[in-house]
Amino acid sequence: MGGYQYSFIKKSDTSESEKIDFSEYMRLIENALQDIGANAELNGRNDITLCGKKISGNAQYKKSGATVHHGTLLFSTNIEEMVTATIVDPNKIISKSIKSVRERVTNISEHIDGNIMPEEFKSSVIESIMGENFSSYELTQADILGITVIANEFRDWDFVFGKSPKFSIRNTGYFAGGKLTASLNVEVGHISQIEFSGDFFAVDVSALVSSLIGCKYEYDAVYKRLQAQENAIYKISIEEIAKTVMG
Repeated sequence: MGGYQYSFIKKSDTSESEKIDFSEYMRLIENALQDIGANAELNGRNDITLCGKKISGNAQYKKSGATVHHGTLLFSTNIEEMVTATIVDPNKIISKSIKSVRERVTNISEHIDGNIMPEEFKSSVIESIMGENFSSYELTQADILGITVIANEFRDWDFVFGKSPKFSIRNTGYFAGGKLTASLNVEVGHISQIEFSGDFFAVDVSALVSSLIGCKYEYDAVYKRLQAQENAIYKISIEEIAKTVMG
């Protein structure tokens, strides 16, 4: 709550459309924020900051002459709740000499004069980008039905994992028994290779590894395979191992 997401979708027939350019879109947001008195600045490759703290992250996707640029805006988000819901590798924070995520981010509302409500903020940003005479589009029932069909595809395991190409993933969890990292390869939706590392205590994790080879890459299947390995790692439960494997 208290945060916004935005997307720019642009089609072009020129070769310029294949070049990654964050500034074209981020500059629009920067200007909109400055219009309401927030001294926003572009920072690094894909962040917008206020007083040196991050208030926006951005990403971009290009294909067949089309660009989709997506970003976020922290306006009045409960930062503490956001931090507890975000898994951040402590080494990433340490490398930047920052004690906590809270010291890296801020809300836009904390840096503007007056009591601007979220909806007023949203309208101001849209008007700055689009001008006063912009039009809006309301989703039709047909639109909603089409979106629902796509959403159901992404809920289907075979669609997400079963037909996917080989990929590698590395997940880390921090538990009472120590740090646990699972590095695995997944082929046709099943675990083909997996290794465990960290500062945990275990006599031998080879049985743990063997139990997961060939396992379907989904939580219930992984948890079922691990049930015979209850005490494989000291003070790290099979639930915690399964969550680490799945990320």
